[in-house]
Amino acid sequence: MSEGAFGFLLLVLISSATALVIHWFTRSLWSASAVAAVFRLWVASVVAAVLATVIFQVAAYWHAGRLDKFFPIAVVVGGFWSFVIALMIGWLFRAARHP
Repeated sequence: MSEGAFGFLLLVLISSATALVIHWFTRSLWSASAVAAVFRLWVASVVAAVLATVIFQVAAYWHAGRLDKFFPIAVVVGGFWSFVIALMIGWLFRAARHP
């Protein structure tokens, strides 16, 4: 497995774990109205994406011993994919709660 593929796999794992934890915690914080559920989905997804991106960048810094020269691009791309993963997990939480 190449270093890039391992990095993407690590990003997916960190994003999935972060999204699961954030969506699980926010599930019990807000009311169950339809508007609150949609708002909760988006807010939890953004929070999970930001947190996952930070965790991933810290892990990459620890691994390499320095910031990558393409750090800003990695933050944007990693944040986008983390947000997509968090939205998918949030939709699964919403589907499980509202069959």
